[in-house]
Amino acid sequence: MHFIHLFILYMFLKEDEPFNKEEQKIADSN
Repeated sequence: MHFIHLFILYMFLKEDEPFNKEEQKIADSN
């Protein structure tokens, strides 16, 4: 159960990284 919870959390954080990179690009362009 804990392993599955950590796996879902890991995938969530992994998906959140590209959004942060895109936000930085937009901030740099502005």
